[in-house]
Amino acid sequence: MSKNSKLRLQSWLSRLALMQPNGRDGESGLSRKILSYLQLAEQNEDFRERFFNTIQGASETCGDRMALSVLHLGIQHRMAVIDKGNLKKYAEFLIHGPWMLDRLEEIARAKVKTLRFVDEIEVYLGYPVKLRERLSLQIDVEDMLYFRCSGITEGDLNNAAIFIEDQLSTPDAIANILIQREDWIQALHEKEPIRMAAFQREKESRLESIKDDTVTSYEKIQDQYTQSILELTKRVLRP
Repeated sequence: MSKNSKLRLQSWLSRLALMQPNGRDGESGLSRKILSYLQLAEQNEDFRERFFNTIQGASETCGDRMALSVLHLGIQHRMAVIDKGNLKKYAEFLIHGPWMLDRLEEIARAKVKTLRFVDEIEVYLGYPVKLRERLSLQIDVEDMLYFRCSGITEGDLNNAAIFIEDQLSTPDAIANILIQREDWIQALHEKEPIRMAAFQREKESRLESIKDDTVTSYEKIQDQYTQSILELTKRVLRP
């Protein structure tokens, strides 16, 4: 570990300790989670790089920037250690972790544009923290310091939750979201290699047999390939 990395880590850990007065660890067992991040960073080079990129600058401003760094580290840690062979559990994580956070970040970005004087960190943190229980978000942060400074109203939170819930209203909708993610497709390749290889062979065979070299023909073949993956996804997610 470089000297700069050590200093960055020391600063981040020191600031983290100040966020837990009197040694209280909270219901989430935050200290244990931080320890698990550090252990994985020591063992896994890819996660270590993401870890230091995430904590960079987090300790230099408000405590909620620290909380936001913990939130993102928690997602990255789960992504690294989750059993991707358990497709149902992995799908639940992808939806209630990365996908939901991406949607809430988009909502927060739009909200920031409507506010004149606000620390955008409070907005980006406010949505996931306050919607954690309602949306069953898989994040390691349960509270924040300055939500009142975010400018987010109860109406904003309700609208954001409804927007997300509407997109997840049916099993087909969830499956369609998943098949657009490279991490899900990779998991299917690893868990269902025979079926995925068959889909690929069928696609290549159809491409080779195309007589009219038109965009429509290629799009139709791609749509059929995508539909096969969609049906497989729906099958593996069935109760």
